[in-house]
Amino acid sequence: MARRPAYLRMDDAKANGAAVGKGAWRMGDFDTHIAWLRSRQAIAEQDIQDYMAGATHLIGGMDFTESFVARAQSDIKEFKALIAVCEAHNR
Repeated sequence: MARRPAYLRMDDAKANGAAVGKGAWRMGDFDTHIAWLRSRQAIAEQDIQDYMAGATHLIGGMDFTESFVARAQSDIKEFKALIAVCEAHNR
């Protein structure tokens, strides 16, 4: 299985205080989670800019740049939707 880009990994979310337990949120965690989502969105946007500037992603000599750009673009849409939901709930 291919390793997912850094902005998709949630393993550091708990270290950032985003989630406490299964479905449990502390007061103020939405702000932390929104900040985490925005940082991951920024990383995905930077990846797209890097690819557009000529960076390539090779795995075993095969070029996977187009698939990574497509996945980053769909992830940015997901991040925007999640941010909107969290901000609406946080009001």
